[in-house]
Formats: sequence, structure tokens, C-alpha cells
Amino acid sequence: MDLVFIIGAAAQVATTGLLTGSVAAAARRAGALPSWLNWLGLTVAALSVLSMLSLLTEPATAFIPLGRFVGMVWFVGLAVALLRRRPAAPAVAPGSTRQPAAQRV
Repeated sequence: MDLVFIIGAAAQVATTGLLTGSVAAAARRAGALPSWLNWLGLTVAALSVLSMLSLLTEPATAFIPLGRFVGMVWFVGLAVALLRRRPAAPAVAPGSTRQPAAQRV
């Protein structure tokens, strides 16, 4: 097995999958993203981590492009979902003389 394959394929996809999974799990818990996007992220994480099996058996190399390309789709979906979010309301109304609680002395 080639060292470039070991370092650049399965390991890279698996670590990206761990990142995707942790973001999707945190967003699911916080309710920050649509449910379908959270579940897609968790699915990407599972596929990506399974890509490490390609170091043991050749048929598992199918998980590498699955994790990589479905992960790219998830990142595009994440970007679109974040762009479509409405900005949060300001803590203090414009023109108000009252300070937010964090700035009070």
C-alpha cells in the first residue's frame, strides 16, 4: 500500500468526517440548522470514518469518494443554510440609553 494513499485518502476523509459529524451534532443539539442537514452531516461522518477500513480491505475504498463528495455537498448545504438565516435581533434597541447586562458595571 502506498504511503501517499494512507496519508492522503482515508485519513483525510476520516478527519473531515469527524469535523462534519461534530458540527452536525452540535448544530442538531442547538437547533441551529435544518434537521435534514444535521442528519446528512451525521451520515457523512459515518461514511467518512468507514473509509479507514480501506487500509484493511480494498472493497472499503468505495467509502473514500462517498465520504469526500457527499461531504462537499454537505458543506455547500451548510453555507446556503447559514446565508439564509436571519440576523439575530440586537441586544439593545437603537437609540436606547440602557446598556446590556454584560456592559453594566
